[in-house]
Amino acid sequence: MKRFARSRLFNVLIVVLFLVATSLVLVFLLRSPERLGEESETEAEAEKTEEAAELGIKLQGMIVRGWDGDLLKWLLEAPQAQLDKSITRMRCEGGVLVSVFDETGSLRSTIRAGEAELDLVEDVFSFKGSVEAESASGDRLFGEELVYYPDEEKVVAQSLVRVLFDHNSIESKGLVSDIDFERPEFLEVVSGRFQIGN
Repeated sequence: MKRFARSRLFNVLIVVLFLVATSLVLVFLLRSPERLGEESETEAEAEKTEEAAELGIKLQGMIVRGWDGDLLKWLLEAPQAQLDKSITRMRCEGGVLVSVFDETGSLRSTIRAGEAELDLVEDVFSFKGSVEAESASGDRLFGEELVYYPDEEKVVAQSLVRVLFDHNSIESKGLVSDIDFERPEFLEVVSGRFQIGN
């Protein structure tokens, strides 16, 4: 009889443990999507807050000068900018103008764009949104993106650009050139118009 009672008690315990385990699994499964959604929203908010903290120093009427010893190499002007706390990255908005100078201090070229992202450590300027670059000789480039490397004095575009020079026009998907557009390398010419002679 004791053996039968123990066996019955053992079976009841197994059933109770099974029911408890099943209940816990069901509760977990029913609550997981809500919690995952909450965690995803919380993570997204944390990332936004972290990015805002990284680019947390807001500046108005920004002017930045790039020097090579005593020589002014470039001058950047932007109405609005955000600088990260480590002062290594800057995002400019509301229209950006970069003026590039030669070794005599004369204006060599200008680059205008809707916005720019500057890596101040690697010395790389990425321009976006209605980019227009113009050399002192009047050669002009139009595109939606352009990367300027001040140390190498060159510009690179991966997307479609249009270059106007000496009454000629070339459209190309991609370009690598010096900042004056005197030695451009068109990566994939799409169309062109050339005027020969006067």
